[in-house]
Amino acid sequence: MYPVFSREEVWDICLRLLERDTPLSDAGKSLSAVQADFDAVYEQVREEHAHIRNKYYRDKTGMPVVNPLYVEHYARLMYYFSRRLFLKQADRYILDLIILSIKCRCCIDLFYEFDLKPYFLAFHPYGTVLGRARYSDHLVVLQHCTIGNNRGRYPTIGKGFILWPGATVLGHCNIGDNVQVAAVALIVDRDIPSNSVVTGRVPDLTIRENREDNIGIFFD
Repeated sequence: MYPVFSREEVWDICLRLLERDTPLSDAGKSLSAVQADFDAVYEQVREEHAHIRNKYYRDKTGMPVVNPLYVEHYARLMYYFSRRLFLKQADRYILDLIILSIKCRCCIDLFYEFDLKPYFLAFHPYGTVLGRARYSDHLVVLQHCTIGNNRGRYPTIGKGFILWPGATVLGHCNIGDNVQVAAVALIVDRDIPSNSVVTGRVPDLTIRENREDNIGIFFD
């Protein structure tokens, strides 16, 4: 188990990482002005981690852990941080610095203009790209996943959606609640009903009933 860091220690670690990821010399001074926003995001992430089943999110006593040395934690912290600052119309310089750090250190594309809802999780997120879709809460993605456009049209995603490794959803898709997309499956311009598991690649998709509670797989 990683060490348990205090909120101040988490801020200090993230600040150091962000400073190292920019060639500009005044990053620390610019970021220090938004520490209060980071503190609010830290509390949000800590509260969410209290309900995540996977290891590294809670210590042996069940208390939530926020550790920016773990890339999954760092990506969540920095995305929520950048999103909060974007909504407050923060300086674009700060926003782009945060996005640069997420991409460099976590190899996942999480743009602050996209509204990812609470309890978003990215496990082993290397090579994953999340585009300008309409998202719901309890989205879970793994490595090499893509949610993106086809001819300028994007998906609408329901609650409790899981993309297993290498899965892709593109274009005008309406994805219901409690849907899983199997590893390396490809959905393009197709609607998927709630409580489904999707395998295969367009045009040869197989849609069967999902008898699991997707949210219960990862969350209390």
